[in-house]
Amino acid sequence: MPPAPRQGTPRRDTVTAPATQRALRAASASAARPGDGPDVAAVMRGQLRSGLRAALGGAGVLIVLPALFTLVGQLNAAHFSGMRPGWLVVGALLPPLLVLVMTVHIRFLERLDAEAERKGPTRR
Repeated sequence: MPPAPRQGTPRRDTVTAPATQRALRAASASAARPGDGPDVAAVMRGQLRSGLRAALGGAGVLIVLPALFTLVGQLNAAHFSGMRPGWLVVGALLPPLLVLVMTVHIRFLERLDAEAERKGPTRR
């Protein structure tokens, strides 16, 4: 049994709001159910494929360029403004190429998400 309140102190009551309880029940009832949205597994597979393609493409460029300049010695023998062509390619052409790869990858992901949203819910 809780102790009796002292004289002169107001009694404290716990206030619950039935409207809040109703709102919580309504929110949980209208929560997303399986099959209400796009096929998440298919979207994730597409994102994984795109990410692997972008990573392999970028890694391929980073592996092929040094190998090309090493194997073809004449390419690296020339000098432009006191710099070897290998360093010019790495410093001037590689960053824009990587930005292009990233831009294409992001556009593909956005298109993949838009297609999944447009297709709508999947029913099984």
